[in-house]
Amino acid sequence: MSYFPVLDFTPTNNTWIPDYLPTANKLVKKHGGTYLARTASHEQVEGNEQQAALRIVIS
Repeated sequence: MSYFPVLDFTPTNNTWIPDYLPTANKLVKKHGGTYLARTASHEQVEGNEQQAALRIVIS
């Protein structure tokens, strides 16, 4: 069975993101994951509406 984590988030402050991305990318790779999507351009098509500035899908 496949599992696809979907992260919905809206940062309150974007200054930490450039420093965090290399660490996050290494952790995803270390555990065998790959990014299927990392985008601010998205549309939720089902489920209860959740406002999010960014969505990330990992496999």
